[in-house]
Amino acid sequence: VLFILGGLIIPTINLTGLNFNKYIEERTVAFLNPTEDPTSEWRLTMWSVQLEKFKESPIWGEGFGGYWYVIFPDGTTANVSPHNYYVQTLVKLGIIGMLLYISIVSKIFFKMLNYLRIIKRKKIPEKPLVLLGFCVLITMHVYYFVYSLEYYSLIYLGLALAVILDKRNYPE
Repeated sequence: VLFILGGLIIPTINLTGLNFNKYIEERTVAFLNPTEDPTSEWRLTMWSVQLEKFKESPIWGEGFGGYWYVIFPDGTTANVSPHNYYVQTLVKLGIIGMLLYISIVSKIFFKMLNYLRIIKRKKIPEKPLVLLGFCVLITMHVYYFVYSLEYYSLIYLGLALAVILDKRNYPE
């Protein structure tokens, strides 16, 4: 099904004037050789500079009032988030905040996984919401390597957790 959809969607995108294959090739460089990609190189430098701020207060972080002002090694400055949720969390909340975040996300992950195991072969109309929430939980944490928190993803997590917490959605 994915190949068929890809076979239909990619040519349609190319008809709009965008070259999908060229775009994928360009973005692949960001992962294979980040120094050859300007945005990847900028991110790596930003992460390095932000992690230096983390070292100033590693346990508790600098708190939310510090904003993002940094000076790069070449003397240029920036006042934007580090484009990495994990670096951002370490800088703002320190190791304590990161550990709290990991514990909350782990609890949600295992709660969803456990629920999906329990209802494996049962017909529960809300099962797709939990499956979607589970997929979103995983993909948003991949996304966080190059961006900050995406609030819309929390809607799907909330819906999935609402299904799980409603005891009427458990098989008898």
